[in-house]
Amino acid sequence: MADFSGSGWHSGDESDRQQDDRIDWFEGRLLDKDDVKVKSAYEDQLQKAIREKDDWYFNELILLYNKFHPAGIFSYLPWISHFVFCKEPAGDHFEDKVQLQLAILYFTIDKHNWEIRQYLLQQLHYSPDERVRDQIRSAVPSLLAEDAGNIPIPTHFNKVHHKFVLIPRKEFTEKIEWVRGTYDPEQTKKWPVHLSLCLDHEVDHSDQIARNLSFLYLLPVTLKFISPVSFANDYGIHIPLENDQEAFHTLRTKILKGISDEPVPFNTSITLIDPRSGIHVADIYPEIRKMDFPSTIIFDACNQYRTRGNEAWELVNQFFFTK
Repeated sequence: MADFSGSGWHSGDESDRQQDDRIDWFEGRLLDKDDVKVKSAYEDQLQKAIREKDDWYFNELILLYNKFHPAGIFSYLPWISHFVFCKEPAGDHFEDKVQLQLAILYFTIDKHNWEIRQYLLQQLHYSPDERVRDQIRSAVPSLLAEDAGNIPIPTHFNKVHHKFVLIPRKEFTEKIEWVRGTYDPEQTKKWPVHLSLCLDHEVDHSDQIARNLSFLYLLPVTLKFISPVSFANDYGIHIPLENDQEAFHTLRTKILKGISDEPVPFNTSITLIDPRSGIHVADIYPEIRKMDFPSTIIFDACNQYRTRGNEAWELVNQFFFTK
């Protein structure tokens, strides 16, 4: 195994293979927490991950150290503590991810830390990003039983967000509408049946996306779906889009022109029961699973909405596809 503790270890660009080798190198050496050489090399790599905004590598390094020294990791790394304690994000998606990862790890060490508990509850109840909420549910399921109570909505969650969603033809939504209206009526009042088209960081360019949609000649798009799936520790049910559909990726590529030359794969779904409603679905999921939902759905419009926190969506634009 290569020795990564020498000088020049963190110079230049590196491949995934080199990062994997470093993780392996630390795996065999972090048991000795008093080894100054290893500690220094480890901190060099954390600084490198932060400097290069490599959230995957940062997360691997944090999880690896936590594996060996869960009670001591943050006392060893005080220079990254500014990412935690409920600071307002600076609009940097890497910092947001790091902040969440550190908060979860802090909480596993000290469940009585009020500031961290408040931060995680704010994220769980108010974050517009389902992936963030799902990460917290999976990592600290004990928080699911806690009400947000008087915890204020963070300022950055109270800002206006834009969403671009595909709207299905009415003939495909009868059973979906019935499930939503029966089991999740509050969310049904706030937004329509839809399929999200853009990731959170992409809609930062909402004006460009709207311009692209205005000038594009688009035909209705037909997409395939799998059977309903329970998620978020049995607090939500959705109908996932079947993976690797060229029609969906092509549509995203067109509307994100000038924003991203090669949009990342996006595993999206139609939500039947939203986890933010707090409905435990373990008992009703088997019944919903038996229902005959359409496996193929035609979408003939894209709507742009403006939303704030968990409020009802406000329609901004409708872009109809050519029949």
